Amino acid sequence: GTLAKQVCVQRPNEIVRQDGKSVPLAMSIEEISFSAHSDFAQTRDFIDVTEVNNVVLVHGDHNNVRKLKDRLTEEFKHKKLQVYTPKNTDTVRIKFVHENIVKVMGKVANEYPRPNQVLKGILVSKDF
Repeated sequence: GTLAKQVCVQRPNEIVRQDGKSVPLAMSIEEISFSAHSDFAQTRDFIDVTEVNNVVLVHGDHNNVRKLKDRLTEEFKHKKLQVYTPKNTDTVRIKFVHENIVKVMGKVANEYPRPNQVLKGILVSKDF
């Protein structure tokens, strides 16, 4: 089976990477049942539970998929959900943005930085 299946079923403390190196498994696992043939309510509930920002609808009649996209976009307009409806073989590119969190000490830690403020004199170290 796949690594994902192994992790979900066996819940190991470590896994073996493709290069053969053993590494600790540092993640939580949640399984969610989902059908590719779900209706609006099931899809909406799935999005609500998983709190995703992007949804790709890839199955169904073009008009029905468009209607589902419109309903989902309206339902989740407060969170700016992006719904994609590509045709077969179309590429979908989704940008994932992550935050880097660092610990700071000294004078720079006295004030919370403003958005886009450049901070000087900070040394960032992995696994600090």
